Amino acid sequence: MSLINLLPLFVTICGVSGRSFSIDYQNDTFVKDGAPFRYISGSLHYSRVPSHYWKDRLEKLYAAGLNAVQTYVPWNFHEPTPGVYDFEGDKDLVQFIQIAQEMGLLHRISTAGLFPLSQRQYEPHGPLVNSEYYTGWLDFWGQPHQTVDSTAVAEGLDAILKVNANVNMYMFEGGTNFGFWNGADTSDKYMTQPTSYDYNAPLNEAGDPWEKFLLIKQVISKYQPVPSYIPPATPKTAYGNVSMVEYAWLLDSPQTITKNITSDAPVTMELLEQSFGYVIYRTSGPLPPQPSGSVLTVLGVHDRAVVYVDDSLQGILTRIEAINTNLSLILKSSITSQSQIVIVVENMGRINYGSMINDFKGILYGVEMNGTPITGWTSQSVPLNDTTRIPFQVLAANTIKQSTAFFRGFFSSGNIPNDTFLSLPGWTKGQAFINGFNLGRYWPGEGPQKTLYVPANILKAAPVMNELILFEIDNSPCLPPFSSCYAAFVSIPDIGWSRKYCTHISNEVIPVNSCVVRYLERSWCNKKYISGSLHYSRVPSHYWKDRLEKLYAAGLNAVQTYVPWNFHEPTPGVYDFEGDKDLVQFIQIAQEVGLLVILRAGPYICGEWEMGGLPSWLLTIKPNIALRTSDPVYLFCVDMWMSRLLSYVSPYLYANGGPILFRQSLGSDVVLFTTDDASVNALKCGTDPSLYATVDFGVTSNPMQYFEIQRQFEPHGPLVNSEYYTGWLDYWGYPHQTLDSTLIADDLNTMLELNASVNMYMFEGGTTFGFNNGADTANATLYLPVTSSYDYNAPLNEAGDPWEKFLLIKQVISKYQPVPSYIPPATPKTAYGNVSMVEYAWLLDSPQTITKNITSDAPVTMELLEQSFGYLIYRTSGPLPPQPSGSVLTVLGVHDRAVVYVDDSLQGILTRIEAINTNLSLILKSSVTSQSKIVIVVENMGRISYGSMINDFKGILYGVEMNGTPITGWTSQSVPLNDTTRIPFQVLAANTIKQSTAFFRGFFSSGNIPNDTFLSLPGWTKGQAFINGFNLGRYWPGEGPQKTLYVPANILKAAPVMNELILFEIDNSPCLPPFSACYAAFVSIPDIGNQH
Repeated sequence: MSLINLLPLFVTICGVSGRSFSIDYQNDTFVKDGAPFRYISGSLHYSRVPSHYWKDRLEKLYAAGLNAVQTYVPWNFHEPTPGVYDFEGDKDLVQFIQIAQEMGLLHRISTAGLFPLSQRQYEPHGPLVNSEYYTGWLDFWGQPHQTVDSTAVAEGLDAILKVNANVNMYMFEGGTNFGFWNGADTSDKYMTQPTSYDYNAPLNEAGDPWEKFLLIKQVISKYQPVPSYIPPATPKTAYGNVSMVEYAWLLDSPQTITKNITSDAPVTMELLEQSFGYVIYRTSGPLPPQPSGSVLTVLGVHDRAVVYVDDSLQGILTRIEAINTNLSLILKSSITSQSQIVIVVENMGRINYGSMINDFKGILYGVEMNGTPITGWTSQSVPLNDTTRIPFQVLAANTIKQSTAFFRGFFSSGNIPNDTFLSLPGWTKGQAFINGFNLGRYWPGEGPQKTLYVPANILKAAPVMNELILFEIDNSPCLPPFSSCYAAFVSIPDIGWSRKYCTHISNEVIPVNSCVVRYLERSWCNKKYISGSLHYSRVPSHYWKDRLEKLYAAGLNAVQTYVPWNFHEPTPGVYDFEGDKDLVQFIQIAQEVGLLVILRAGPYICGEWEMGGLPSWLLTIKPNIALRTSDPVYLFCVDMWMSRLLSYVSPYLYANGGPILFRQSLGSDVVLFTTDDASVNALKCGTDPSLYATVDFGVTSNPMQYFEIQRQFEPHGPLVNSEYYTGWLDYWGYPHQTLDSTLIADDLNTMLELNASVNMYMFEGGTTFGFNNGADTANATLYLPVTSSYDYNAPLNEAGDPWEKFLLIKQVISKYQPVPSYIPPATPKTAYGNVSMVEYAWLLDSPQTITKNITSDAPVTMELLEQSFGYLIYRTSGPLPPQPSGSVLTVLGVHDRAVVYVDDSLQGILTRIEAINTNLSLILKSSVTSQSKIVIVVENMGRISYGSMINDFKGILYGVEMNGTPITGWTSQSVPLNDTTRIPFQVLAANTIKQSTAFFRGFFSSGNIPNDTFLSLPGWTKGQAFINGFNLGRYWPGEGPQKTLYVPANILKAAPVMNELILFEIDNSPCLPPFSACYAAFVSIPDIGNQH
């Protein structure tokens, strides 16, 4: 281990912006930026972890409570040949250091020391430092996997921290010796290290935490605050067996040779200007004839030699048991004058310390036969740094050789590749490559390592296939008929032992600092935040900067946003943080604009969002799962989600240089808080002594009365209204809600006068695009779906434009702090006029829109079809008992709205709006024959977003009856409408059209520079609107209050490209021949029930 101490390179260079790092010998401590400092560090070698995962691993060090990372800088990693430097990609040391700084970690490079009593003999004063406290130990091929007891490591760490010593844990993650990078040690023999550098460290080879991580984190928490979450393991996938279908023999592959030297004696790898890989030595002239049984002696084998005579394998020589002696074998073949001896030598890793570090590779001193030197050799360099040179051919019985041979197979790693492990049953020793990346050496029979770690970043997403190449040195399992000629990808590693891996985060909550809003390290105890709610999920990412700049222009210094779980994890374990879901980008823009961030991360958010932000798949993983409780299955899913989410946002905490001050979820380094209705009962139920309690309330003549209730639970600390309502939400069928602007401004003035902090909910409401709206209930009798517009009568309207309420709020804030002088303008709006609908498709004649079918006795719910949003089609699948017209059809549990057909004839519509959980009936207009088909199309209008009815399954819940008799035999069909290209449109014609559950399409131009607009739907009844495949949301103009849909400019296409408008009309379209009323209109003024 290095003895060079570069401790001041804590990425804190003395004299830069007042930052300094030094030693205070009088007080036996380090001093950072003028204050005493103790580092708790972990070793992580950037050279052993793919750069793709640097951020993940460094976040995990931070999550353990560490404040520094130590790494080595391998010279040969960066200067492979004299004067040629490489600091790109996985060798980008600067990027590693930058990420460490973003994580809040200081950086130490290659230190070592003595601790503590022996250190004091040489350093009587100054900080105590153990710069390599070993958490485990390294492995060697052929020896057992090394472990160090986790409890002993934790107790040792505790003893070190108890005496206020500094410590670096070597290793915190060991990682992997990819390629040929492993070293070797010596004692009385040559001991080479395996590819895995797991080290029994707190993070395993794949970067996953386990018991040792948890114990170390627990110890550190006794001495300093640590984040409360435990980071999750990265996803692993077993991709199964991969047959090897192609082959090449090294000795018939001159393309792999990069250099030749012909000389009397073999030359070393170094003289071939080669650092790693293999060398082929071939006799280059006639040999003296010798009988079989002759002794071949290789003088100085470094490190392992495979010997051939005339392409016939003779045996293998290795220095492992005889580090520097000459090695001999008895030849099986006789030698003629025309024979050729070939020796393939592997460099198994140079010795990395001690007197034998000048470790040349290859054949050092020559070759003898029966004691006589063999002269005349060609030495050939095979670095294997370019697998495209290998001349593969189809695997065939008559060509194959088992040793020093290449084998190739192909496999898929799915749409989103995950980490995996390569298992090699039947293979002996060699090197593995995936997509040209050198995974490292395998030697499963020797052990202890039996699998190779495969990081996800080297895999290719489907439909592209991955290439696996094995270079087998000793003996492959590929004997005809090749049934054993395969490798396998597994999800669990085998490096010689197993251990319990963490799969979820801790439930601990660490108390906040006594000064709750000191903004972590900044002295803001006497200041307040003035914030506004803006949900990034309700504003296109194209407009995030525009809207956040408008918050700043109003005088706000913070933005509050919800994080809807179901927005980011649509199916279990599949995460989406791209495009309009790029939460990190939203946070970054807020910081650029000058706003702090209050992150309401859930997992439950309410927010009138579908199911309160909880994913609907929770309803299927356990019968009667108790959401928002201590149900262990629910908590397990929450832990998995929150750990993934927090890994994304942790770099943006205020303590890490980011803008996030508060978080309404597990974590430290931010203020954790609760928010409840300003009533004693609500606060009794909703608060926790370890979290700061805040209240929410709307317009009132006396805000202090509500803050006094907060004071009963928080006698000290800031007054906080975390949801001051600037307006209210709308429901279909009810008037648009408004709140007087003057009253809002008066209340805000009073709160700021009290030096209270306030968040205005909402500052812009935005739009609930697609199917994301939630629903409320009234007295458990009414089902109240929320409109697509979430305008909220907020200071910025749905389209992000300021109006009177914005101006009054800005005026109030200006009394208490400086505000920008300008008033931001509205975004441009354009009326693009009428758009005729010219194409048509009927849903029930469009099987292309169906993504899944289940046939069963009774209808199944949307959730059992693994569907979250959209529509379901239920079709009877067998003969029906004949019934006359006037029969009563009863659907038991309609969630939420059902359109009923008999033999393609519309019978009527059932809705739960007035009867939230009752059975609904209609009288059939048509008679039913045995051959009739009953079809019921059910719309999910939005899951209930709060309260006891949040387990809101969709579809038909309990079956269907005719005249009181159950109908059995149904096909349930999923129609998520997440891909409008599936719809089989045809030209609109009078003889084909049906008015309900039908698609209509038209085209329009939005000019050279598209602007925002609003979609008006005169004559249309109820449905869903799409532009260029983007789901605008639901329309229901007759029900109101919303009559237009907001269309953001970013979804429109510039001329000459035409835009596509699709309407899915559920009830009744205006498209009767001659189709003069079959149009929609784009207008410049919205109608959501009133204008402002």
